[in-house]
Amino acid sequence: MPLDEITKSDIVRYLNHRRTQMTGNPGHKRRRPISESTVRRERGLLQAIFERAIEDGYDLRNPFRGIKRGRDKPRTRVLTLDEETKLLEALHPRFQRFVRFALGTGCRLDEIRGIDSRRDIDWTRGTVHVTGTFRKERDVPMQPDARAALEEQLDDEGRLWTQNPQRLREVLTEGCTRAGIPTLSPHALRHTFGTRWLQAGGDIYKLSKILGHSSVGVTEAHYAHLLKDDLVAASQQVRIPVAPRGEGNVVRMPRRGRVRPA
Repeated sequence: MPLDEITKSDIVRYLNHRRTQMTGNPGHKRRRPISESTVRRERGLLQAIFERAIEDGYDLRNPFRGIKRGRDKPRTRVLTLDEETKLLEALHPRFQRFVRFALGTGCRLDEIRGIDSRRDIDWTRGTVHVTGTFRKERDVPMQPDARAALEEQLDDEGRLWTQNPQRLREVLTEGCTRAGIPTLSPHALRHTFGTRWLQAGGDIYKLSKILGHSSVGVTEAHYAHLLKDDLVAASQQVRIPVAPRGEGNVVRMPRRGRVRPA
Protein backbone atom coordinates (compact mmCIF):
# COMPACT_ATOMS: atom_id res chain seq x y z
CA MET A 1 0.00 0.00 0.00
CA PRO A 2 1.43 3.45 -0.93
CA LEU A 3 2.29 5.68 2.03
CA ASP A 4 -0.14 8.39 0.95
CA GLU A 5 -3.02 5.91 1.17
CA ILE A 6 -2.33 4.78 4.74
CA THR A 7 -4.75 6.36 7.19
CA LYS A 8 -4.90 6.74 10.94
CA SER A 9 -7.53 3.96 11.04
CA ASP A 10 -5.16 1.62 9.17
CA ILE A 11 -2.44 2.23 11.75
CA VAL A 12 -4.79 1.65 14.70
CA ARG A 13 -6.12 -1.58 13.17
CA TYR A 14 -2.60 -2.85 12.54
CA LEU A 15 -1.38 -2.11 16.08
CA ASN A 16 -4.47 -3.70 17.65
CA HIS A 17 -4.03 -6.75 15.41
CA ARG A 18 -0.42 -7.13 16.54
CA ARG A 19 -1.58 -7.13 20.16
CA THR A 20 -3.67 -10.24 19.45
CA GLN A 21 -0.80 -12.23 17.91
CA MET A 22 1.53 -14.71 19.58
CA THR A 23 5.28 -15.18 19.49
CA GLY A 24 6.92 -18.30 18.02
CA ASN A 25 5.50 -20.93 15.71
CA PRO A 26 2.07 -22.53 16.20
CA GLY A 27 2.25 -25.46 18.60
CA HIS A 28 5.37 -24.21 20.37
CA LYS A 29 5.14 -24.77 24.13
CA ARG A 30 6.43 -21.34 25.08
CA ARG A 31 4.24 -19.24 22.81
CA ARG A 32 3.01 -16.07 24.50
CA PRO A 33 1.26 -12.85 23.47
CA ILE A 34 3.44 -10.25 21.77
CA SER A 35 4.52 -7.74 24.38
CA GLU A 36 3.42 -4.13 24.41
CA SER A 37 7.06 -3.07 24.16
CA THR A 38 7.32 -4.93 20.82
CA VAL A 39 4.21 -3.14 19.54
CA ARG A 40 5.67 0.19 20.65
CA ARG A 41 8.95 -0.51 18.84
CA GLU A 42 7.09 -1.33 15.62
CA ARG A 43 4.98 1.79 16.02
CA GLY A 44 8.11 3.89 16.45
CA LEU A 45 9.70 2.38 13.34
CA LEU A 46 6.62 3.05 11.20
CA GLN A 47 6.30 6.58 12.53
CA ALA A 48 9.98 7.23 11.76
CA ILE A 49 9.40 6.13 8.15
CA PHE A 50 6.60 8.67 7.71
CA GLU A 51 8.58 11.44 9.40
CA ARG A 52 11.61 10.79 7.19
CA ALA A 53 9.45 10.77 4.04
CA ILE A 54 7.92 14.12 5.01
CA GLU A 55 11.39 15.56 5.71
CA ASP A 56 12.49 14.40 2.25
CA GLY A 57 9.71 16.44 0.65
CA TYR A 58 6.97 13.88 0.07
CA ASP A 59 3.48 15.37 0.22
CA LEU A 60 2.10 13.26 3.07
CA ARG A 61 0.01 13.66 6.18
CA ASN A 62 1.45 11.86 9.18
CA PRO A 63 -1.27 9.33 10.20
CA PHE A 64 0.36 8.85 13.61
CA ARG A 65 -0.71 12.26 14.86
CA GLY A 66 -3.33 11.83 17.54
CA ILE A 67 -2.72 8.10 18.06
CA LYS A 68 -2.13 7.40 21.72
CA ARG A 69 0.74 5.17 22.67
CA GLY A 70 0.07 1.80 24.30
CA ARG A 71 -0.05 1.56 28.04
CA ASP A 72 3.27 1.19 29.79
CA LYS A 73 3.98 -2.08 31.47
CA PRO A 74 3.35 -2.14 35.23
CA ARG A 75 6.36 -1.37 37.33
CA THR A 76 8.53 -4.28 38.33
CA ARG A 77 7.95 -5.29 41.92
CA VAL A 78 10.43 -4.04 44.54
CA LEU A 79 11.11 -6.07 47.68
CA THR A 80 10.72 -4.14 50.93
CA LEU A 81 13.15 -4.72 53.80
CA ASP A 82 10.42 -6.38 55.85
CA GLU A 83 9.54 -8.70 52.95
CA GLU A 84 13.21 -9.48 52.47
CA THR A 85 13.48 -10.65 56.08
CA LYS A 86 10.39 -12.85 55.76
CA LEU A 87 11.56 -14.33 52.45
CA LEU A 88 15.02 -15.22 53.74
CA GLU A 89 13.49 -16.93 56.77
CA ALA A 90 11.34 -19.06 54.44
CA LEU A 91 14.21 -20.26 52.22
CA HIS A 92 16.82 -23.00 52.43
CA PRO A 93 20.26 -21.50 53.29
CA ARG A 94 21.49 -22.17 49.73
CA PHE A 95 18.73 -20.01 48.29
CA GLN A 96 18.95 -17.46 51.07
CA ARG A 97 22.48 -16.82 49.84
CA PHE A 98 21.27 -16.65 46.23
CA VAL A 99 18.77 -13.91 47.13
CA ARG A 100 21.37 -12.00 49.15
CA PHE A 101 23.85 -12.15 46.28
CA ALA A 102 21.27 -10.97 43.73
CA LEU A 103 20.15 -8.13 45.98
CA GLY A 104 23.76 -7.05 46.49
CA THR A 105 24.92 -7.10 42.87
CA GLY A 106 21.92 -6.55 40.60
CA CYS A 107 23.07 -9.39 38.35
CA ARG A 108 20.68 -11.12 35.98
CA LEU A 109 19.70 -14.72 36.71
CA ASP A 110 21.72 -16.17 33.83
CA GLU A 111 24.71 -14.03 34.80
CA ILE A 112 24.67 -15.50 38.30
CA ARG A 113 24.31 -19.03 36.98
CA GLY A 114 27.28 -18.50 34.67
CA ILE A 115 29.78 -17.42 37.33
CA ASP A 116 32.85 -19.68 37.51
CA SER A 117 34.15 -19.55 41.07
CA ARG A 118 37.69 -20.42 39.92
CA ARG A 119 38.19 -17.58 37.44
CA ASP A 120 35.40 -14.99 37.73
CA ILE A 121 35.77 -13.77 41.32
CA ASP A 122 38.30 -11.08 42.23
CA TRP A 123 38.38 -11.17 46.01
CA THR A 124 40.95 -8.37 46.18
CA ARG A 125 38.85 -5.87 44.23
CA GLY A 126 35.55 -7.26 45.47
CA THR A 127 34.15 -7.82 41.97
CA VAL A 128 32.67 -10.69 40.00
CA HIS A 129 33.08 -11.08 36.24
CA VAL A 130 29.85 -11.88 34.39
CA THR A 131 28.71 -12.35 30.80
CA GLY A 132 25.50 -10.47 30.08
CA THR A 133 23.15 -9.84 27.19
CA PHE A 134 24.67 -10.30 23.72
CA ARG A 135 27.74 -11.86 25.35
CA LYS A 136 28.88 -8.52 26.76
CA GLU A 137 31.27 -8.98 29.67
CA ARG A 138 31.66 -6.70 32.68
CA ASP A 139 32.97 -6.64 36.24
CA VAL A 140 30.29 -6.13 38.88
CA PRO A 141 31.19 -4.80 42.34
CA MET A 142 29.74 -6.77 45.25
CA GLN A 143 28.03 -5.12 48.19
CA PRO A 144 29.42 -6.46 51.51
CA ASP A 145 26.46 -8.79 52.13
CA ALA A 146 26.65 -10.15 48.58
CA ARG A 147 30.33 -10.95 49.06
CA ALA A 148 29.57 -12.62 52.39
CA ALA A 149 26.82 -14.71 50.75
CA LEU A 150 29.24 -15.81 48.03
CA GLU A 151 31.89 -16.82 50.57
CA GLU A 152 29.35 -18.72 52.68
CA GLN A 153 28.00 -20.57 49.65
CA LEU A 154 31.46 -21.70 48.54
CA ASP A 155 32.46 -22.67 52.09
CA ASP A 156 29.25 -24.64 52.61
CA GLU A 157 28.80 -26.36 49.22
CA GLY A 158 31.93 -25.65 47.19
CA ARG A 159 29.88 -24.51 44.20
CA LEU A 160 27.55 -21.70 43.20
CA TRP A 161 23.98 -21.56 41.92
CA THR A 162 23.93 -23.58 38.70
CA GLN A 163 20.41 -24.96 39.09
CA ASN A 164 17.98 -24.88 36.18
CA PRO A 165 16.64 -21.31 35.91
CA GLN A 166 13.07 -22.54 36.14
CA ARG A 167 13.92 -24.28 39.40
CA LEU A 168 15.31 -21.05 40.85
CA ARG A 169 12.14 -19.22 39.85
CA GLU A 170 10.03 -21.93 41.49
CA VAL A 171 12.09 -21.70 44.67
CA LEU A 172 11.41 -17.97 44.86
CA THR A 173 7.69 -18.46 44.24
CA GLU A 174 7.45 -21.19 46.88
CA GLY A 175 9.44 -19.08 49.33
CA CYS A 176 7.15 -16.10 48.83
CA THR A 177 4.12 -18.30 49.44
CA ARG A 178 5.57 -19.63 52.70
CA ALA A 179 6.57 -16.12 53.74
CA GLY A 180 3.09 -14.77 53.04
CA ILE A 181 4.30 -12.07 50.65
CA PRO A 182 3.42 -11.36 46.99
CA THR A 183 5.40 -13.47 44.54
CA LEU A 184 8.42 -12.06 42.78
CA SER A 185 10.83 -13.08 40.04
CA PRO A 186 14.64 -13.12 39.95
CA HIS A 187 14.39 -9.97 37.84
CA ALA A 188 12.58 -8.26 40.72
CA LEU A 189 15.67 -8.85 42.87
CA ARG A 190 17.76 -7.06 40.24
CA HIS A 191 15.23 -4.22 40.07
CA THR A 192 15.23 -3.99 43.87
CA PHE A 193 19.01 -3.55 43.81
CA GLY A 194 18.69 -0.69 41.30
CA THR A 195 15.90 0.94 43.28
CA ARG A 196 17.80 0.78 46.55
CA TRP A 197 20.94 2.11 44.85
CA LEU A 198 19.14 5.23 43.65
CA GLN A 199 17.20 5.71 46.88
CA ALA A 200 20.50 5.62 48.77
CA GLY A 201 21.80 8.46 46.60
CA GLY A 202 23.78 6.35 44.13
CA ASP A 203 24.72 7.77 40.74
CA ILE A 204 22.53 6.61 37.83
CA TYR A 205 25.48 6.55 35.41
CA LYS A 206 27.39 4.16 37.66
CA LEU A 207 24.24 2.09 38.15
CA SER A 208 23.87 1.79 34.38
CA LYS A 209 27.38 0.34 34.15
CA ILE A 210 26.80 -2.05 37.07
CA LEU A 211 23.55 -3.37 35.59
CA GLY A 212 25.10 -3.76 32.14
CA HIS A 213 22.55 -1.60 30.34
CA SER A 214 23.38 -0.60 26.77
CA SER A 215 23.01 3.08 27.67
CA VAL A 216 22.06 5.28 30.60
CA GLY A 217 18.84 6.01 28.72
CA VAL A 218 17.75 2.41 29.29
CA THR A 219 18.40 2.82 33.02
CA GLU A 220 16.46 6.08 33.10
CA ALA A 221 13.50 4.39 31.40
CA HIS A 222 13.44 1.60 34.02
CA TYR A 223 13.67 3.97 36.98
CA ALA A 224 11.90 7.07 35.62
CA HIS A 225 9.40 7.17 38.50
CA LEU A 226 12.22 7.21 41.05
CA LEU A 227 14.10 9.92 39.19
CA LYS A 228 11.05 12.18 39.19
CA ASP A 229 10.64 11.79 42.95
CA ASP A 230 14.37 12.28 43.46
CA LEU A 231 14.38 15.51 41.45
CA VAL A 232 11.69 16.98 43.69
CA ALA A 233 13.52 15.93 46.86
CA ALA A 234 16.85 17.19 45.53
CA SER A 235 15.40 20.55 44.53
CA GLN A 236 14.20 21.03 48.10
CA GLN A 237 17.66 20.32 49.52
CA VAL A 238 19.85 22.19 47.04
CA ARG A 239 20.04 25.96 47.34
CA ILE A 240 21.29 27.70 44.20
CA PRO A 241 23.19 30.95 44.97
CA VAL A 242 21.53 34.16 43.79
CA ALA A 243 22.47 37.82 43.91
CA PRO A 244 21.45 39.74 47.06
CA ARG A 245 17.83 40.82 47.03
CA GLY A 246 18.06 44.34 48.39
CA GLU A 247 15.82 47.28 47.62
CA GLY A 248 18.50 48.76 45.39
CA ASN A 249 18.63 45.96 42.82
CA VAL A 250 15.06 44.75 42.71
CA VAL A 251 12.64 46.65 40.51
CA ARG A 252 9.10 46.38 41.77
CA MET A 253 6.57 46.22 38.98
CA PRO A 254 3.05 47.55 39.44
CA ARG A 255 0.38 44.93 39.90
CA ARG A 256 -2.05 44.40 37.08
CA GLY A 257 -5.72 44.82 37.72
CA ARG A 258 -8.40 47.42 38.13
CA VAL A 259 -7.38 50.78 39.51
CA ARG A 260 -9.28 51.53 42.67
CA PRO A 261 -11.27 54.75 42.51
CA ALA A 262 -9.92 57.58 44.64
